[in-house]
Order: sequence, then C-alpha cells, then structure tokens
Amino acid sequence: MKHSNLTLLLTVLLSMIGAKAFAHDIEVKNADGVTIYYNYTNNGTELEVTFRGSSYDSYSKEYSGNVVIPEEVTYMNRTRKVTSIESNAFRGCGLTSVTIGNSVTSIGDGAFDWCTGLTSVTIGNSVTSIGDYAFYKCLGLKKVIVKDIAAWCGIKFDGSYSNPIYYAEHIYSDEDTEITNLIIPNSVTSIGGSAFLGCGLTSVTIPNSVTSIGNSAFYACYGLKKVIVKDIAAWCGIKFDGSYSNPLSYAKHIYSDEDTEITNLIIPNSVTSIGNRAFEGCSGLTSVTIPNSVTSIGNRAFEGCSGLTSVTIPNSVTSIGQRAFYDCSGLTSVSIPNSVTSIGDYAFRNCSSLTSVTIPNSVTSIGEGTFYDCSGLTSVTIPNSVTSIEESAFNCDNLATVVSLIENPFIIDSDVFSKNTRMNATLYVPNGKKDVYKATEGWKDFVFIEEGTGGNEPVTPDTPDTPDTPDTPDTPDTPDTESCIINGHEYVDLGLPSGCLWAKTNLGAESETKYGIYLDWSSSDVVTLNWGSDWGTPGYTHFVELVNNCQWTWSTKNGVAGYVVTGSNGNSIFLPAAGFLMMRYPQMEGSGIYYWAKTLSSDSSFAYMLSGNSSSVNPYTTYNISLMSAPIRPIVITKTSGVTGLTIDESVYDIYDFNGTRKTQLGKGLNIVRMSNGKSKKIIVK
Repeated sequence: MKHSNLTLLLTVLLSMIGAKAFAHDIEVKNADGVTIYYNYTNNGTELEVTFRGSSYDSYSKEYSGNVVIPEEVTYMNRTRKVTSIESNAFRGCGLTSVTIGNSVTSIGDGAFDWCTGLTSVTIGNSVTSIGDYAFYKCLGLKKVIVKDIAAWCGIKFDGSYSNPIYYAEHIYSDEDTEITNLIIPNSVTSIGGSAFLGCGLTSVTIPNSVTSIGNSAFYACYGLKKVIVKDIAAWCGIKFDGSYSNPLSYAKHIYSDEDTEITNLIIPNSVTSIGNRAFEGCSGLTSVTIPNSVTSIGNRAFEGCSGLTSVTIPNSVTSIGQRAFYDCSGLTSVSIPNSVTSIGDYAFRNCSSLTSVTIPNSVTSIGEGTFYDCSGLTSVTIPNSVTSIEESAFNCDNLATVVSLIENPFIIDSDVFSKNTRMNATLYVPNGKKDVYKATEGWKDFVFIEEGTGGNEPVTPDTPDTPDTPDTPDTPDTPDTESCIINGHEYVDLGLPSGCLWAKTNLGAESETKYGIYLDWSSSDVVTLNWGSDWGTPGYTHFVELVNNCQWTWSTKNGVAGYVVTGSNGNSIFLPAAGFLMMRYPQMEGSGIYYWAKTLSSDSSFAYMLSGNSSSVNPYTTYNISLMSAPIRPIVITKTSGVTGLTIDESVYDIYDFNGTRKTQLGKGLNIVRMSNGKSKKIIVK
C-alpha cells in the first residue's frame, strides 16, 4: 500500500513539473482589467505575452474583446518590460482590437492566427520583426494603425500573412485618419519587403534618402496612381529587390511634385548607372534622354514602359541589361551606339512597334530573346563583331531580310530565328561565304541565302553625346502577328476547342517553374486585380477542357516536379507541383498540383480545384475555401474563346449533345448543359 501511494505521489509531482515547464509563468491584469499571460525571457529580466496553459488550445478564447498590451508589467514589486509576443499567443481568440505597446520588438509566428473577429490592430514603434502567418485568416481586419512610418518601413515581415495590411488593406496614423497619400520620412534609407503589401494607397512620395526597397513592398497596391520623386538621380540608384518592389509597377506615372507628371524623362548628368527596375511599369513616360555620363542600363530598367516612343542612348553606354526595354510596345526605333558590347536577354522583347534597329560593330553578344516577338521588325543587320547569338534572339515572324556581316559564321541554335523567317526571309551573307553558311548549323536552315547586302548597306551609328534617332521606314504589308504577351504576362495557345489561352506562369511567379503565391479563394478575381482586365481566374469548365484535350506528362523542369501539359498544336505549359497550404501548413509540395478554379460548388463553402499527382489529374474535386490556400494559373479572358453563353465562374454539372446523349466535355457545335443553379443553357463551341 505504501509503495502504491508513493508511486501515485511521484506521478502527480512529475506531471505537475511537466505542466509547469510548458505553462505560462505569470498572469497579470492590465489597466483595463484584462488578464494577460506572460513568460519570463532574457534570464528573467523581460516578459513575453503568451497563451494560457501549456499550449495555445489549452483554453478556449482566453483573450477576447479589446486588448491593450502594456509596455511594462509590475509583479511582486518587480517591474519588467514586455518585449515580445510568443508564437500562437492569441491564435483563434475572440479579439476585436489589439494595441501593442511600444516596448514590444517581435511578434511570433501565428501570433494572431485565425482571429477572424479582429478588426483593428495598433503596432508599436519598436516592433522590428513579425513572424510567418502572424495574422493569417484575420479576415475581419479593417484598419492597421501605425504612428511611426519610419519604424514601420524597418520591420522584417517573415513570410506569408505576416503583414496585417494584407487583410486590412488600409493603414491609419491614428484611430480616425487613414493614410492614402503616403510620404516616406527623410530618415528612411530602406523600405522593407512587403511593407505596404495590399495597402489602399493612392500616392507615395519617396525621399532621396531611400537606397533600397524590398521584395513585394508595394505588391497589390492596386489603387496607386502616382509616385512622387523629387530627385531622379537618387531614384536611379535605388536597389529594387525583386518583384513589385517598385511602386511604379502599379502607379504607372511618376511625378516631380504633387501636380507635375514627368512624361519626357531627362536623366541628370550626375547619374552613371540606371539601376535595375528603376522605371519598370512607368507607362506614362513618352521619351527618355540619357546623358553621356551613364555607362550601363540595368535589368528591367524600362520594362513595361508602353508609352515610350523614343529613347536616346549615348555612346558612353557599354551594356544594356536583361529585359531593359521589354514590352515597350510603343517604341518605334532604337539606335544602339558603338560603345555597347553586350545586349542582355529579352532586352527589346515584345517591342511590337519597333520597325528599325541599328546594331553597331562594337556588339559581341546578343542575348536570349533580345528581339523576340518584335512583330514590326522587317529587317536586321548583324555586324561582324558578334561572336555569340543566343536562342530566340530574332524570333520575329515578319523579318523579310536578314543581313549577316559575320565573316566566319559560328553555330547558332535553330530557333535564333523563327521558322517563318527561316522559310521565307532572305539571308544575305558576305561575298564568297554562301557555302560556309550553308554548312553551318542554324544558318543552313535558311531556304534563301544570297551573297551581298541586298541593298542594305551596313550602318555605323554616329557617336555624338545625343545620337540622332533614325527615320522610321515604311512598314511593308506583312501578315499580322499576334503578340503572346498581354500586360507584361505571357500566354500560350494550346489549340483548345474553346480557344482558351493559358498563362505561362502562376500568379505571382517570375518563371514557369516558380510556385507563385498561395491564395485564399476569393469571390473577387485577384488575377484581374493583379494582371489587369485582360486576365482572369479559370473556371471549372476550363480545367475540364484542359484535362480532356491535352497530353499530361509528369516531369521535372529545372529541378522542379510538375506536369507538362501539351496541346494538340504541340505547344505546352508547365504546372509546377506547388501543393497547397492547409491551416497555414504546406502540403504535397513537390508531389501534387492544386490550382483554384473561380467556380463554387453547390455548397458555397467549397470551390472547384484542379488537383493531381504523378499518377493522375482531376478537374472535378472541390475543397473547403476557408481552410486552403493554393496557387492560381491565370487565363486570358478578353480574347474570343469560341464558347458563347458561358461565363468563367459558372459550374457545369451535366453536358449533353443535341440528341440528348450525356458527354464528359464540351464539344464543337451545340451543347446543352445543366448549371449549378439548376438552370439549363445552350453553349456553342465554334
């Protein structure tokens, strides 16, 4: 009996010790009478806000209503500062507002995860880091109060859903004053990644003290209309660290003050380099003058400046970066000075109005896709100085004349020039070199090869400080070539019966092998909001068509697993196996594809999704929209699809042909379908 009692006592003591090791240390009421639970940190000199008990779900909603986290707490006559909020501290609690004191420096992972009733949060001036998923599923957030913008710019947002603005969409300086015209203080040197993600700003003023802006700092700021920059030289030197770091991506217009837009941009003489992404997306620019102090034009420096019709490049410039003038669809002519030695990948891709380009004898390398899809370009002269031409460099269907001055032709990829060019254009080569070209890989694919220049004499560009822009020649009659890029995003025609055009990348991804962003399902089309009105989220029927009309091959591309989806015309897209997030945790990454459809099921808490693994794919599955986050592969919604009578967000439950025979997919001609609302429709596939 004594042995049994001793065993029981030891068991109780051990369980108490174990519980104490993982439970909160103290509980203290704040000035409003609300009990807050704390743990000792930093050798007992500071406090961390935590949950009640041994885990975040030990008690149900121990915090509720309005909670103010004090700067310091006195307990047993000892006063300590409150410096952190533990991971999951308020997870799932019934908060409506929270004020975080100025002594708090860090907010842990998932700290306010699933606080769906939280409407307002005030962030103290000392916070320097906010953990991953800290505000995940805070769907009721309407306002984030920030009293020190300089301090806010310095916060490290550590992953998805760490910034409460993602849900709130509005930032305030106090309880009643919303900030829509944001002025970054002069004390700020760096704006952190995701700092104003999703914020409803209309303008932002960037001071000349700022030297770097982090990835996604202004992502999804759809309301931005102007960026005010008072020092263009300082702006050219900013390091834009990744996609959507430059607010011009959304604003499209740059101003020197509140009322003066800059359309004719003159780079100051003090600038030696125009930085990467410096004017990316600034479609309001119509001309750019670059001084002879500039030696390099950075990657993506003027990408998406669709209003740009002329640019003056001086003879001081030695390199033109990757995608420097990508998608400058209004650019009509370019004279590259003879100081330039290299032209980066895709530097002039999709400059569809470009009819004239002069490549000087100083250029030694022409990058991948440099003039890809320049549909207005009808002739090009390649100087003898060139020693390398990368794939798709001149993939322009309307090229009628190619003059190569290269005396000793080197091997090039077969797709440096488009098939249409190789079959129909005349390739002019140096005298006595025709047989050499006919024997050299890539060049020999031209059907028509002649010696001479065909009257196209080589032009060596002048080298004044401000080169003259060449006259634009008349464009001969050539077949129209449809661009494969809309609003800076590439699409692929898979030859589907409906004519649906699919994006080459996931929403938020920079390449086809990147996963992009994981999104909650939304009744608002986030694709349209992000990529423009030409793009949208696919519906259930689009996935059905994609599965039934394409060949699906599980493969690995650049080390990323996923499906290569090949259409009847031989074109293909790659769907990476990004998996999904369930209750904020990654699932099936690298082994499963999960892509949202726009279409809700008959139970409005579920939506359709394309799902699959290496064995099979299924367009008919539905998933709970409140639990999952998944990627989206956009489609073009403004081009003629060949399907009439159906919107992309409707669910088709049954499909019949004209004779009443049930089918598994839409076919050409008349289809009778039963929709999710019980009504029937006639759908015609052309």
